[in-house]
Amino acid sequence: RARAPLSTRAAVARRYLAVTLNRLDDFENACSAYEKAIDMEADHLFFLNYAITLTNADELDKAREHFTRFEELFSKLDADAKGNDAEVLDMRQALSDTLGIPVDAHSPTAATPAPSATAE
Repeated sequence: RARAPLSTRAAVARRYLAVTLNRLDDFENACSAYEKAIDMEADHLFFLNYAITLTNADELDKAREHFTRFEELFSKLDADAKGNDAEVLDMRQALSDTLGIPVDAHSPTAATPAPSATAE
């Protein structure tokens, strides 16, 4: 079985570190770990997890940035990869609702900006 390159394994390890730090209520260091993981590798799951962490900390503007980047990467995945993980799809929809960034739940594609409120 082929092994992932060392840089990929290191980036995934950083993501796990970020998740762990967040669960230990160490938000600042969790963010740092996410940013280092993303610097190592632009994986859609890194952006999704970081957006979740930021949303939970009420850092909604930053969460929107990372969720939008997740959507950009997610849209490039093939159909099998997109539908492969129900938890990812559930979290994607939950963040979409919370952050006001609509996504098509039936056909996973890139997020579209929320319509701006206008007086009629």
